[in-house]
Amino acid sequence: VCTLGEGADDEVSSDAPSNVRFERYLPHSSILPGCQAMLCHAGFNTMMGCLAAGVPLVCVPLGSDQEFNARRIGRGGLGLWLSDEDASVEGIRDAVRRVLTEPSFAAKSRAFADEMAHRPGFPATIRRIQALAAARSSPEAAQEA
Repeated sequence: VCTLGEGADDEVSSDAPSNVRFERYLPHSSILPGCQAMLCHAGFNTMMGCLAAGVPLVCVPLGSDQEFNARRIGRGGLGLWLSDEDASVEGIRDAVRRVLTEPSFAAKSRAFADEMAHRPGFPATIRRIQALAAARSSPEAAQEA
């Protein structure tokens, strides 16, 4: 599955192999459970969605924080990072094949997802921030924080 976004030219899909499906948009929650790997730009939301779903990544960053994110994915063994020089058709194909065939990427990604699932999450974070804010205004609240 390849999502194109709103600005993509429809001709991009005209020469696609029969096993490739093009869509303008699909929510990550609908496709990640069935994915074995994700090829992406390493944007924060895409990366975090993949990590939460236990899906290893092949990252080809385009700018902003994406290179930092991609390097972290590579260093953590959660996928591969391709530099501009390595992001050729052959380089991307080889990286995707490697992520799909080397079991360590899937295992590390699933372990990371399991660890994320056992973290306290936003409600606990909000309670902690509220307690710390209250502690600034009340010495009694400081002891609860």
